[in-house]
This record gives sequence, C-alpha cells and structure tokens, in this order.
Amino acid sequence: MLNGDTLNMSLGPSSKTPPYSATEPRGSWLKCPNCGAVYDKPRHFCSKCHYYSSSWWAPKESRKRPHWKRRIIISAVLISLIAFLVIRWFSPFIPNPLVLIRQSGINLTSLIGTGEWTSFAGNPAHTRYIPNAAPLEGRIRWSLALGDEPTESLPAIADGVLYVGGHFKVYAMEAATGKLIWEATTTGPVHSSPAIAHSLVYVGLLDGRVLALNQSTGQVKWEYQTENFIFSSPTVVGNMLYIGSGDQSIYALNAKTGELIWKTLTGGRIQFAPAVRNGVVYASSSDRSIYSLSAKSGAQRLRFRVYRDLVDAPVVANKLVYFVSRDGGLYTIRHETREIPGQYQLKWIWMQLWLWRMPVPPPPPQAGARWRSKPKNRWMGFTSSPAVTPDALYLGDRLGWFYARDALEGKPLWEFRTRSRISASPLVLGDKVYFGAMDGKLYALNRHEGELDWKLSLKAPVKLSPVYAANLLFMRTEDGKLHAIE
Repeated sequence: MLNGDTLNMSLGPSSKTPPYSATEPRGSWLKCPNCGAVYDKPRHFCSKCHYYSSSWWAPKESRKRPHWKRRIIISAVLISLIAFLVIRWFSPFIPNPLVLIRQSGINLTSLIGTGEWTSFAGNPAHTRYIPNAAPLEGRIRWSLALGDEPTESLPAIADGVLYVGGHFKVYAMEAATGKLIWEATTTGPVHSSPAIAHSLVYVGLLDGRVLALNQSTGQVKWEYQTENFIFSSPTVVGNMLYIGSGDQSIYALNAKTGELIWKTLTGGRIQFAPAVRNGVVYASSSDRSIYSLSAKSGAQRLRFRVYRDLVDAPVVANKLVYFVSRDGGLYTIRHETREIPGQYQLKWIWMQLWLWRMPVPPPPPQAGARWRSKPKNRWMGFTSSPAVTPDALYLGDRLGWFYARDALEGKPLWEFRTRSRISASPLVLGDKVYFGAMDGKLYALNRHEGELDWKLSLKAPVKLSPVYAANLLFMRTEDGKLHAIE
C-alpha cells in the first residue's frame, strides 16, 4: 500500500526537480529528481520509483509559440482558399471598377435615321423589321460584282451611300446607282458587316483588327487589335461599339476613339454580331451558350446553355431573346433575366440526383427559359435567326419550308413551301416578308396570310439576308454579286 509520501512523489514534480537545462529536451532528465536513478538518455518517466514528469512541466511560453504559429498558418491557408473560390465563383458577375473610369462621356442612346440601315440586321436588337416600308415590285435596278470570291458581309447604308465588305476590300458606293465612291484595301476577305455611326464605318477583319474608316474617304481613323480573327459584325449603340472575336472574348470599345472599355471572356468563339437592348448585350458563343452581359460593365448577368451549337446571332424583341441551335430548334429566354451566381451548378447537381432516382422532385429549367419550337420533324430544322414583329416571327428550314409563328408563344400561324433550302433570315417590311433561298430566288409573301406576291430569280444561290434602305432591297448571291431591287 502506498503511503502519502509515495503518492505525492508519483503524481507530480517535487521540489527536487532541477531547473530546465538547454542541453536536454524540455521536461526531461538524465537523473530522476525523486529517487536519483541515473539513465543514459533523457527521460520523462522513472522505471524504478514511477516518477513522471509530464510535458506541461515545460515552460508555458515554449509551448505557446509553435501552437499559435500553426494556427496562423492554417487560418491563412483557409482564408486564401475561400477567397480564391469566391473569386472564381463570382468573378463573371463582378464588374471591373476600372470600367467606371473608362466610361466618362459614354452614352448608350442609339439614333437611326429614317430610311437607313446602319448595322447588322438593321438595328442593335436584330429584329429585321421595318413597320412603315412601302411594298416592292420585284425588279432589279442594278447588279454589281464584288469579286470572284463572295464574302458574308452585308451592306450598311446611310446618307444614300452603301458600304460593304468584299474580297480584300471595303467598298463605298452610291446606293441608288451602284457607282463606286471609294474602296479601302484590307489584309483579307471581309466577312464582317459594316456598322455606321459618328461619320465612321466600322468593320472587323480576319487578322483580328477592328477598323474605323472615315465615312467620306475610307481613311483609317483608328484601329484596335484583338487576339484572334473577327468574323462577327460590330454593333454600335451610342458611343459604344460591341464586337466578338475568335479569341473567345466580347469587346466594348469607345466608338469615337477605339479605346477599350471592357472585355469579357466566354467559353468559345464569338462569330456573330452581339445584340443590344435596354443596356443588356447578348452574344452567341461556340461553347453552345448565349451570354447576357451588362452593356456598361461587361459583368455577366446570365449564361444560357443548349445541347448543340448556335447557328446565328440572337434577336431581342417582345421581352424575349430568340435564337436557333443546330438541333433545328428555336429557343426563347426572358429578356433582362439575371442568374444567381452558382445557380446553374446547383441545378446540375439537382439533375444528377433526380436522374439517379433519389427522392427529389424534378429540377426546374435554367434561369430565364421560356419556350422552344421545332418544325414537324428533325430533318426540317430551322437554319437562321427569325425576323420578329410585335405579333409574329418568321424563319425558314432545311427543306424549304417557310414559317410564321406567334411571337409570344411560338404557335404556328401559317407555312409556305419552296423547292430549296432557306439558309438566311428573312426581312419584314410593312405587310410583306422577303427571303431568299438556295434555288436562287427572292420570295415576297403577304406576312399575315402567307400568300405569294411575287418571286424573282437572282440566278445564284442566296445564303445571306436581305437589307433595306433608300426604298431599295439589297441582296448578295453566291456568284459574288450585289443586287439592288425596287
């Protein structure tokens, strides 16, 4: 049985404990402080008298320092990791504060003159609709060859002058006669459709440059270099120019000076003109997504994903955004919809759980989704963006069918059959709708009933949309010619 003295010695350090020596590990000894037993290596426990010197015997300050160092290092690592994840998660939605400095003097008001066609699809929203135009009779006034190699540049018209891109050229000519006024040499074929504003003609080039040419002389006023080809057409709204590049970015430039305002990276190439309405930019990307961005800052508002590539530029009208996918379907999303950061990723996880038959309800659709429409079967897919009016939309398909659908719900209104594929968007002028087909003919229909008014042979396939200004309809054909029709 242990006596009191033995109990006292076995539970803690005694008064005989020698002071700490820097030559020995903290709290250890070679000679037992209690019974005097000698050991050849430093120890904390005496095997003879069972004396134990615990680690807390070490000086308090000697334990505190490495303990707090570890805490500080671990905390710093965790904070850095959290900050990185937050930035990655929210970065597309956070505008660059430098953009506010660059925007001094910038406005987003767009003024289009009567009888003019100053940008791709006629206006920044790409509706291809002119409500008060007089009907055309279907006669060719003049035709002009723009080179043996046709490009996909559509004309822009202002003040009676037509501007269009050709093979290594940008042309300016009289809209009424086709008489050449000036031509500017470029470094390659020009597929970008010009835009006109501030007495300048804007166009993108395959060498990645955006050019601003003097409207009267064709001289370069400024240029901006992107990091890859430009197939997209510029869209100008007020003092801002928006354009996409093959470097997967959407650019906003000061239209007067060429200064970069903002640049937003997407997940794919931007080959079609951005659409702009009510301070929101919409762009089709080759990553099978429509991007919705703030027109002022470039901050991402929404990314809407589809299963196949997009075939044309988006159209904004009737509080909807219309676009066509390579699966042949026409999709719509709500205009001005905002996406909560991380919303898509959470719904994707939800979808996986639902597919695995977990006890969860069916996931909701993507943010902003409205309705989609397809032709009767998959071989009759739509091929281009629609022309949109307040009450109807119009577009063609791969087998030569031309459709009128309700603009708000997509319900069929009427159909018209041609003998060839319809590859380009139509144009609505008043009560008429005009479109070209691969059979080389231009068709004019009554847009309310779908009855044929007339058709005109242009003697070469038509793959591009009509353009209207100065009481003339302008068409480009695959033989490299530009036709003016009255």
